[in-house]
Amino acid sequence: MMKENMITHQKRRSGSTLMETMIVLTVASSVVMLAIGWIHQSFRLAGVIRNHDRHHQSVMRLSREFRDDAHVALSATLEGERLRLEMQDEEAVVYTIETESATVRRTRLKLNEEQPLSRESFALQEFSEIKFDGSESPDWVSLTVIRADIRKRLPAKTIPPRKSSDRPIDLHVRAAVGRWNEPGNVEPGNAEEQP
Repeated sequence: MMKENMITHQKRRSGSTLMETMIVLTVASSVVMLAIGWIHQSFRLAGVIRNHDRHHQSVMRLSREFRDDAHVALSATLEGERLRLEMQDEEAVVYTIETESATVRRTRLKLNEEQPLSRESFALQEFSEIKFDGSESPDWVSLTVIRADIRKRLPAKTIPPRKSSDRPIDLHVRAAVGRWNEPGNVEPGNAEEQP
């Protein structure tokens, strides 16, 4: 009778052993750790993509503004990391490169006034290299943005940084100064119907 009682008692048991609980907890914690790693990686990737997209949008805005300003300008003067475009109506547009922050600043000025008419900044990726060039001809100016070298962020002893000639070019704009000022050339958006 005691054996029968012991057998029926074991059959009615509804709990789990300590070993089963430990196995379940180990598997669950492993799954949670993998999920946290994937979530962290996806957030990092989203940040990288967001920075790349922000850089791309700034480069496209900069190229459009630079090209339009150069085409409308009467003359261009290059002074190191500053490009000054003289406009009609005694105005000027000055592009300034800030190397430390990889930013190009565009300032529109009225020649006789102290306050600028407008200011705009184009923040590019950190370590991007930005250059103006007017040496080809006084009628042409160019702007080049060379992609940031990610290796500069690494410790100096790991991998040496690449030369700028080895890095891809994100933007190269070559614009004719005063192109829209010549007779027969019409500024886009201001075209009038000819009879």
